[in-house]
Amino acid sequence: MRADDLLEGPRGRRTCLELALAWGEVAGGTDELARAVFAMAQQLDVGAGSSRVVFTIAAGGGSFERANPEPTPTPGDVVSAWAALPIGSVDAAVLHAAVVTSVDRARYWQEPDGEDVLLAVPLVRPQIARVAAEIASAPAARWWDAPAARDEQWRVDFGYGADGAAAAPERTRPARAVLTRWQERTLAREAKAGRDAAAGEWSGPWWSIPPTGLTRTTRSTGARGPAGLAWVEDRLGWRRATVSRVPVREELRVYEVDGVEAWSELCRRYPLEVTASRRRTWALATGSASRWVIPDWARVARDYDAVHLTVLGYMRAATRAIPLAEGIATVIAGWSPDETWWLTDVVADPSSLERWAAVGDGEWVPAQV
Repeated sequence: MRADDLLEGPRGRRTCLELALAWGEVAGGTDELARAVFAMAQQLDVGAGSSRVVFTIAAGGGSFERANPEPTPTPGDVVSAWAALPIGSVDAAVLHAAVVTSVDRARYWQEPDGEDVLLAVPLVRPQIARVAAEIASAPAARWWDAPAARDEQWRVDFGYGADGAAAAPERTRPARAVLTRWQERTLAREAKAGRDAAAGEWSGPWWSIPPTGLTRTTRSTGARGPAGLAWVEDRLGWRRATVSRVPVREELRVYEVDGVEAWSELCRRYPLEVTASRRRTWALATGSASRWVIPDWARVARDYDAVHLTVLGYMRAATRAIPLAEGIATVIAGWSPDETWWLTDVVADPSSLERWAAVGDGEWVPAQV
């Protein structure tokens, strides 16, 4: 993994920022960088003045009022504060938390938040690069560019009951049937979206994942459990989960997505146009007015048994428009870092089932049942 890899995409840059902010908290509690980033991001956010507004407690307490205008922040203020920040440690815990926040801030149904916009400003790039260099050389990130760990694949099912009963399995039909049905429904939805768009505004699906009726897995990260417990886009506030190990046969063919090139090749070989259904959401998320393509997972399954997105691939390529040809692009949306989607039938080992509980933002521990 090279430091420059982490500068390519919004999620990699955001991970670097979150790590730097964590260093600021450790360095004597200084919040200069946090304040500069907040002020600049608040100005750049599309919701500034409406959905993102700063309030203060009025004199005497008991009520809130809109804060008095501060001097207009600039990216230079962020650069100055960031440059003054000492380099901190990149241990597994702080890096894990930085990834949790970066994944949580991925948005495909609206414009990027102010922090993501700020991190795309060229003036800020050298400061991001300082942090990226530390991550690239950190033992805790050494596996980020690794292929799927075939001997350590774990399925996560969120939301098991208070009585400790495991969540119902997500997939009850053969993978081939799930994929065929998905293909039919996707084509039908695309046709309907085209008709609806002709009649007025249309806001539709925003993801590019395989059908949710398939099994998805991530590797174990040790004491924190499978990566899929905490590194989840569009989290729904789950507090309980079960995890089960999924044995992987050696002969199964896994397509590795380690960046834009591998994802682009997948889309070129198995294209499925979804312009009508994704036009509005992905235009907002990426700022690109393109024709949109995703992989046709039913066709991918003819040649591969699974698709794995490496952590580095996620950092490099998620939440951005990936050009395929003139006027045609794609987006990696709805995926989680290190996630493997199985396009064939795989079965979790019931004897490996474990129960986990959330104890904080992105922190999970074995549950006491």
